[in-house]
Formats: sequence, C-alpha cells, structure tokens
Amino acid sequence: MKVFISADMEGITGISSLKQISTGGAEYGTARHWMTDDVNAAVTGALEGGASEVVVRDAHGSAINIMPDRLHPAARLVAGWSPTLDMLQGLDSGFGVAFFVGYHPGPPATGGVLSHTYSMALIREITINGISAGESLINALQAGVFGVPVGLLTGEKGLRDEIAPVLGEALFVQTKTGFGWQSAMLKPMAECREQIRSAASATVKRCLQGVGFPVYQPALPVRARIDYHRAEACLASRLVPGVETIDARSIWLVADTAEEWVRRFQLLSQVLYGMET
Repeated sequence: MKVFISADMEGITGISSLKQISTGGAEYGTARHWMTDDVNAAVTGALEGGASEVVVRDAHGSAINIMPDRLHPAARLVAGWSPTLDMLQGLDSGFGVAFFVGYHPGPPATGGVLSHTYSMALIREITINGISAGESLINALQAGVFGVPVGLLTGEKGLRDEIAPVLGEALFVQTKTGFGWQSAMLKPMAECREQIRSAASATVKRCLQGVGFPVYQPALPVRARIDYHRAEACLASRLVPGVETIDARSIWLVADTAEEWVRRFQLLSQVLYGMET
C-alpha cells in the first residue's frame, strides 16, 4: 500500500515562533532538521506497518524545507511549488492513505500556535458547509476527490478539536499545547517522534486489515464562506468563478462538485498570494 505524507512546519515538534518557520529566521536552519526528523518518524512507522511506498510532499513556505540528504532513503520527496500551489501535489487515487504531519489549526483556534489558513495576512476564517475549515480539512476534501482517506495528523492540541467534525476517526499525535500565537508548551522531541512512528505504523496496519478510515466527501454543492482581513481581497476574489460577494470582507465560494471547488480554491489562492507579494 502506498502512503502519502503532506508535511507542513508550524505543527512540527519544537516549533513555536516565526523565527523558526521563515527562511530568514534565526532558527530556521535548526527547524528544518526538526521537520525532517518528524517526517522520518512517520516514514519509518509507515514502512514498519507494511507500506510498500512512501511519497513525502514538502508543503510549507518555499516547499524546500525538508532536507533531501537527511530524508529516509525509502521515501521520495516532492519539493517546490507548481502553479497550483498544491499542498498535496503528487497525490492520486493509487494511494491508500494520507498523513498530515506538522499541521496547524486555523485562525479561530484558542491558543493556536502560528494558526492561519493559507494566507496569514489576508484570510480571517474559512468555513465549508458551516464547518470551520483550516488547511487540514481543505486538504482532506482534496484527498477525498481521489478517494484517499486521511488516517494520521500531527500538530498542536487545538488542531484535534478543529478536525473532529470531519476527521474524528483519524489518529492524532499532539506535538505541543499552544498558549498563544507564538507561545507553547512543547512535548519532548524523542517522545513525539516515537509517538509519530507508532501512530504511523498503526494507521497503515489498520488500512491493510481492511478497517481503514472514512474518506471526506462533503455535502454537495460545496459552499464555503471566506472572511478576509482586507476589503481588497474580497474585490480581487470576484475574478474567480463561483464567487458570490457577501459584504466588503466576505465571500461565498461555491461549486457543484468537490473537484470543481478545489480547482476554484486553488485559483483563488493564486490571486491572494499575488496580493501578498
């Protein structure tokens, strides 16, 4: 069975500051090692559980954070961004399960460490069919387009509550407890990585035993509300098909199918990232 790992950075073991996740940050070089070590723990566990192949998608910032020379030799790495800015680039229907390693909650989370959804500067909150949706739920929706379930997530404590309505059956490894946007009680690194390895192994074994995890398939049509910090973002969003204006800082993004919603959201992301540069 093939396993797909999408790795973000904010939820990685030891991370609590922008100085660690930004390429110009004083501790970024060290944090790259931590990210690679968390991913390696997940790869090791997946292989111990019976995975036949593991693909890792670097899904943070420049998408060249994971250190190829230190990555588990059995894993293949997808690095850099295509024009779609896709955190699941490389995923297809041939994978049996997806892991989200080092993920973070969205902005509404109390004490969420570095919490945001795609754009820290522009997006205040996204809800999909009435459920608050951070990057985990949005990516789970995309994985569901390929029929791939999400079986394991790792990250800050608040992420568990956020994913519960949709990914409640997935295994979860807590790496920290947030006190604020750049403040956390960090779990010991060795303990976290052992838990990640163990959970990854258990996830794959569960899939191979035929129990598996549910695939996220939202009710149709998909209707997502996006609230912005800035009115300019709302104006720019009108360029994207399926956008309906609510007010000066809020829109609906609507599509008849999950696949079409993902395409529209990726186009919207391009528009928003263009505003940040």
